Amino acid sequence: MTATFNTEIELVVKANSLINPISPKKGMLSLGEKGIEFLAVNGIGFIQIPWENIVVVKAHVLFHGRYIRGFDVYTDDQQMLSFVTSNTKQALIIMREHLGSDKLRQANNNFKSLLNRKKHK
Repeated sequence: MTATFNTEIELVVKANSLINPISPKKGMLSLGEKGIEFLAVNGIGFIQIPWENIVVVKAHVLFHGRYIRGFDVYTDDQQMLSFVTSNTKQALIIMREHLGSDKLRQANNNFKSLLNRKKHK
């Protein structure tokens, strides 16, 4: 088992890692003072992302903010890591404390872009 790099954990939630869209991995996402960690339930798969390596976090917001499905984490080495969590709103609040509100954005969704196309025609 890989050792955690956070000494103080602020939030632990159930999550799915969507790195491979064909087979998402179930696991636990933990947010701590040094970064984000994901550990797969079956033990195969471990992700550690330090706060200083995160460029932007884009949240999947639906129904005018009433439901937040998950978020994408973009790192400084051009990786995009997608997560769907059980308590996304609380996870984003903790991320805002560490990253600042300028690095949290709302992701464009296909439904909204489809509606915008119909308005312009």
